[in-house]
Amino acid sequence: MLPVRKKRMPQLDTSSLKKVAPFHLLPDEVLQKLLKLMKDKHLKADEVLYEQNESTLQGLSLVMSGKIEKYFLDEEGHKSYREEFLPLTTFGSMSILLGTLTAIRTTRAIKPSYIY
Repeated sequence: MLPVRKKRMPQLDTSSLKKVAPFHLLPDEVLQKLLKLMKDKHLKADEVLYEQNESTLQGLSLVMSGKIEKYFLDEEGHKSYREEFLPLTTFGSMSILLGTLTAIRTTRAIKPSYIY
């Protein structure tokens, strides 16, 4: 039997942040400070990160690998206004802009994902 190799978190550095809006607008000194504050998280496929109107956001999230979806759930459990987020995209900004730290949509990993 072959040993199981654990996937490693994709490396995050200033050059990868410069590829992503809104980080691409920031100077290197600010990016260096941000890197020290960012925390990584591995999500399993189908794992829910935030539940609509219940979970508290941790801030702006950056997808490094995998695929994330966000959606509204109606009273009958149907998804609407669904969006997918691929590597080097961010989510969570709308809640921040609206001045709330409560998730306005459910956020879940479609496949195993690494985020910051």
